[in-house]
Amino acid sequence: MSAGAQAEDAVAVRRLRARGLTDSVLRRELAAIATPRVPQWIFVPRLAVRGAPQSIGATLQTALQRLAAEATAEAVSYPDFPALVVACARSALAGALGSSWHWSALGLPRAASPGEAVGRLLAAQPLEAGAAVAALAHRALLREVWRSLPDRVAVELTTALVRATRIAAPEWPRSDAGATDNPVPESALARAAAFWAPVLSGLAPRGEPVRAAAVLALLRWWPQSLATASAVLPAALLTRITDTERPGPRASAQATPDSPGARAPSPPAAPASLKPPALQAGPDEPADVAQAVETLIDTEAPAAIATAWGGALFLVNALNRLDLAARLGALGDEPPSGWRLLLELALAHGMPPDEPLADFLTALDPETVAPAGFVEELMAAIEGLYARAGPWPLPLAQPARIVATETHVDLHLDCGTVDLAVRRAGLDFDPGWVPWLGRVVQFHYDHVPVHTAGARRP
Repeated sequence: MSAGAQAEDAVAVRRLRARGLTDSVLRRELAAIATPRVPQWIFVPRLAVRGAPQSIGATLQTALQRLAAEATAEAVSYPDFPALVVACARSALAGALGSSWHWSALGLPRAASPGEAVGRLLAAQPLEAGAAVAALAHRALLREVWRSLPDRVAVELTTALVRATRIAAPEWPRSDAGATDNPVPESALARAAAFWAPVLSGLAPRGEPVRAAAVLALLRWWPQSLATASAVLPAALLTRITDTERPGPRASAQATPDSPGARAPSPPAAPASLKPPALQAGPDEPADVAQAVETLIDTEAPAAIATAWGGALFLVNALNRLDLAARLGALGDEPPSGWRLLLELALAHGMPPDEPLADFLTALDPETVAPAGFVEELMAAIEGLYARAGPWPLPLAQPARIVATETHVDLHLDCGTVDLAVRRAGLDFDPGWVPWLGRVVQFHYDHVPVHTAGARRP
């Protein structure tokens, strides 16, 4: 799978029996299948399809599409990867991993602890780990899971995160490291501590579960610290997230047998001091949009906003061409966040300060400041990339819908408003994993018309 791949891109077949097909024909037919672009995780014990040898691929693809759209009695379905992880944790806590065939299909031992079972799932889908961990925390399951996470599985998870995000394997800080070494903004430290301290309190401060948690915290709130070749876990972060003097964890939800649709009671909201600034809904926005980023911070639920400036995310591709990660590394210990730079550059392109996207980017920025002249330097460099061949200024005023989770930012554009200049310049290519944002960024054109090859249009 590619670095930006999601769970929705994978189809696994454990055993295949075919009649009347040669091996080469079967492989060619399977290679032609386009996996349905749906977020569900669907497990089917057996799928029988019949068709001519040269059409078996199309027949199987149709069957997959129907499975994604229609529930069946035999199939086990979860709406997304976090829901799958939550269900797995509940099954493991209840000692019920062996009672459902689909857990063994994922290679999970029947007697696995919650930590081992969940850790293996996260290591298999590392770019989804942040959203899954947030879902566990929202359902008050994370403490029980993490405290049973074996060291070897925690190492596997950290290794998977390092490979998927292309960061250096972070080292432990020196014993004499102070709070000023590898500084992390106070707001990022506060959010990481509010999330992880109740989970990690009492664990060995330098245990592998703590290191995995620290990497997840940095990827979520301060990915710049992991971008250098000699990344060191900040001592201040480790101190805060393993602080045993903080209030104890919330009471855990009652372990129940695996139930994909079940939801535990919502935990109390985060302290008001940790919440981002309140958003103001735009004139055409539903009232609940004003709480979008607060929802993203406090729970695992996706945040969604409608914006007239969705093209601001095209800047991600422009900044990747300029190797922004290296430029940020050259700024020293206090670089601005990627969210701050996207905001400042969009404003420089004419985005109104009261645009919903401006509030969205502000809330995700851990209160950083761009050095004097840095944004102007980036603007000049971007102009150098696009002014000659176009488009310039970049057409960032694009009506769009943005959906964000702890791990992904998805920009949805209407194909009826496609800007050909944007297409020619490659500004709307899928960026995939963006290290200076700590997110997988993907672009989608919705409502694409489908025409059968050779069919006449009316």
